[in-house]
Amino acid sequence: MIEGKADTYWATDDTATTPSLVLDLHKPVSFNVIRLREFIPLGQRVDSFALDCWKDDGWQEFAAGTSIGAQRLVRTQRLTTDKVRLRITRAVVSPAISEVALFAEPDLRQTGLN
Repeated sequence: MIEGKADTYWATDDTATTPSLVLDLHKPVSFNVIRLREFIPLGQRVDSFALDCWKDDGWQEFAAGTSIGAQRLVRTQRLTTDKVRLRITRAVVSPAISEVALFAEPDLRQTGLN
């Protein structure tokens, strides 16, 4: 996941079907889009997931969804945090996650381009 290579992924033991992955960003980062990808050569495995951010000394869920597949974009209000957690809440077999990426899309209403 951190090498930026298409043929690498994060996975758990075969019996772990509801793991969590914590991204420690080491400093506050602002974002409003999260891109998730599964390692599709092993098949689509995730049935549902949730995303949390670290705020006020605890985890707060800010998004949830069904399936990830080849690519899933999750749009949210702009958040600023130094930690993000991906929780797999249901999977057929152990998940194989190839990417968790954070992006800050501009607010087009503020630029006059809407």
